[in-house]
Amino acid sequence: MSCGCEYDGSNGAMFQFHHRDPKQKTMPLNLATLYRVSEAKVLAEAAKCDLLCGNCHMILHGGEY
Repeated sequence: MSCGCEYDGSNGAMFQFHHRDPKQKTMPLNLATLYRVSEAKVLAEAAKCDLLCGNCHMILHGGEY
């Protein structure tokens, strides 16, 4: 899955990790996680995700919040 918008990716800070299957999510991928979990675990979790821009991610999950 990729963004439904035409964001060009010029600012990598705009991207968020979206878990394709929420049931497989074992941890959030955020700065707190990066400081307390091994690189191998972070990479394994990231493999379960797609990168979406913040706007598309919120639209996708809009009804959940």
